[in-house]
Amino acid sequence: MAYCPIITIIVPTKNSANTLPELILSLKQQTSQEYEAIFVDYSSTDSTRSLLSAANIPRKIVDHDEPGIYQAINAGINKATTDWIMVLGSDDQLASPHTIARLREILSTVPISVAALYGTVRLASDGSLYNTAFSIIDHFTKSLCQQSIVYNRHCLLTMGLFPVTYRSSADYVLNLQLLSRYGADSFFYIDEIIANYNDSGFSSYYVDYGYLRQSLYIRLATLGKHVPLRHSIRAFIGRNGFVRYLLCRGYYNNIRILSIFAYICFQRTFKRFLLHP
Repeated sequence: MAYCPIITIIVPTKNSANTLPELILSLKQQTSQEYEAIFVDYSSTDSTRSLLSAANIPRKIVDHDEPGIYQAINAGINKATTDWIMVLGSDDQLASPHTIARLREILSTVPISVAALYGTVRLASDGSLYNTAFSIIDHFTKSLCQQSIVYNRHCLLTMGLFPVTYRSSADYVLNLQLLSRYGADSFFYIDEIIANYNDSGFSSYYVDYGYLRQSLYIRLATLGKHVPLRHSIRAFIGRNGFVRYLLCRGYYNNIRILSIFAYICFQRTFKRFLLHP
């Protein structure tokens, strides 16, 4: 019998009764019911729990007493029993009744070295599509939509899960770390619409200053050596670059940024010298 992977869908919830019915319906309508849905609830006081308890889908409900979206996601990953992880918000939905079946079919054919499979999402605000196949430069300059990604659980566990220091940007930081460790080819693009994404949620208005202060260092440290030097220079002097960090952060972070940037420049220059003496 051919291998057909099962996906765990992790959904953090907190007083999500207004939006959960649409998500539950999209799960219930899947032509393949061979998936695992884990709802991680943080102290809901509305009818969220009763909706989840009544949902006739393959699901687990996990109580979580630590605030934070990524803390809840990590708790769900630790409870998962499958090899592949997908994260949805309680206000998102799967794109079609065939999404799970199609993803399982594709996952059964991807190389074992794949750290993540990603496709496209449909934005709830205007119905447009976001995400195409990302180059390494795209990964360096912008983030994939988390709802478009199916992660290899083993790779997540190896990396230590989502870094909860970043309240709304931990998925981007984790993606950069995965790309740095496993390479650009480890993110496998498929031309499929995976989810309907509510782009007016928490991450659309919350400013993650913890990430902004360290963004340049994180990007240079993970992918700086993989992108053309001009992109590292552009990031260094750009609007999200060194000047912002000079104002927002102390000398320690500035020294880290200068050090990694100098290392990348030296490495590129030395390599060019060896190739073209």
